[in-house]
Amino acid sequence: SDLLGRDASTLHPPQEWQRIRSLDSTHAGHLTTKIIRKTGELVDIAIFLSPLRTSDGEVIGSMGVAVDITTQKQAERALREREERSSP
Repeated sequence: SDLLGRDASTLHPPQEWQRIRSLDSTHAGHLTTKIIRKTGELVDIAIFLSPLRTSDGEVIGSMGVAVDITTQKQAERALREREERSSP
């Protein structure tokens, strides 16, 4: 509900928004990026995108689902750091 009516560009750091906008909107796809919470905190997310088409196949928009992957990214970073410390 916090996102309804908000311009998606205000949810992402500028460099991430440019990367998202550069995606090919005619094909489904996914990417990982960051989003800015109301508190200003950056959160890791995975976005899954699909084009919205008319019955004639014309692309008229896109639909996306975002999943918070912050915990997964934190675990990956911790594992990398542990592996780096244990490497000779």
